[in-house]
Amino acid sequence: IFEHVDKSRITTGLLSDYGAHLIDVESFNGIPSDSNYVDIDSWKKLYYGLYSSKINSNANLISPDDVLTTIDNAQPVNNAIPVAMMQFEYNKLNDDAANLGLLQVVDNQIYEVPGAASPYFTKELFAVAPKSIVFNTFSASFVFNSSLWFTNSGKTVQKIEVNFNNESGFLSANWGVPISFTFSSTGTKSILFRLTYSDGTSFTSRTN
Repeated sequence: IFEHVDKSRITTGLLSDYGAHLIDVESFNGIPSDSNYVDIDSWKKLYYGLYSSKINSNANLISPDDVLTTIDNAQPVNNAIPVAMMQFEYNKLNDDAANLGLLQVVDNQIYEVPGAASPYFTKELFAVAPKSIVFNTFSASFVFNSSLWFTNSGKTVQKIEVNFNNESGFLSANWGVPISFTFSSTGTKSILFRLTYSDGTSFTSRTN
């Protein structure tokens, strides 16, 4: 399908249409919704799908096997659960590209129209997942390790925050330092993880 495409125009090196995705990558855009809760299994599936989207050398991703090994080897710090976090830019083919005259489809293959604007959008993926989500006490505790932070943004992280079921508000976290909260009741709790870059852009992910 993509044999005749000028792959150098895919600036991130990642084209979601080219990859094989077990779950919809577009839903995990850094804006919490009812359809984009993340646990460690869905986090891994997102990474596998993203890795399969590599279409040129602009993408420099660690192999999924190495990523999974790093996660598996991450140990709790004072009972705080390690958290895996990723934020990637990727490209997606404009669904209306053919109607807009940006490309043609001939015999199920894509041909770009010479001189036309780029048929690709740039999208954002953000997903955060603790290695474990079950606590046997009233307290939940997490720790962010730089070894479990995966990105292609090149931006500087200004702050990482955690919101424990909207009972705590957003609390600032530091690399390698456990962050905890004690709930007043048992049950399923919604945890929000927010990443903010120094340019002011921010992304939020949610887990139960």
